[in-house]
Amino acid sequence: MLTKGNAGFEKVPKRALLIQLGDIGDVVLSFPCARALSEHFPELSITMVVRHKAGDLVNCCPWVYETLWVDDTKKPVGQFIIDQTKFFRSIRQKHYDLAIDLRAGTRGAILGFLSGATKRIGFFAEGEKFWRNLLFSDLASPPPAKNQHMAQYYASLLSEFGVSTNNPWPQMVVPKN
Repeated sequence: MLTKGNAGFEKVPKRALLIQLGDIGDVVLSFPCARALSEHFPELSITMVVRHKAGDLVNCCPWVYETLWVDDTKKPVGQFIIDQTKFFRSIRQKHYDLAIDLRAGTRGAILGFLSGATKRIGFFAEGEKFWRNLLFSDLASPPPAKNQHMAQYYASLLSEFGVSTNNPWPQMVVPKN
């Protein structure tokens, strides 16, 4: 159920930031979302942000134009702040119209907000920090997860906004090299 903002899209987005900061399996299960966005908006340039260990996997996803990864290595606080500032600044400079966070944590919500995208979509997260939900322009309540495949759960976020695919299952492309 849509809980905030207008369902659908007022204008066709040109650049999208798809945020999936889960483990490798979660990233693969997010590929149908990239596919649905690509089919619904054929001219859309999709950038997917993942944790470093999943970066090469996403590079093989035919629906994703660019892959960015967050650095989750341990480092001194000062260096961490410098690196994160550079990362967020580089995201902001890409001028995304649309940011979609497929998880219900705070890091993806912050990333989507700092991207500067005017349409920021995420799941309503009950019990998270009170400000997390305020970072989105549009929220959707997750459907009951009982007996639901995670690929369907992730895709349900987009279906709230009229974006879906006829092929909702993950597909991986293995390069020939």
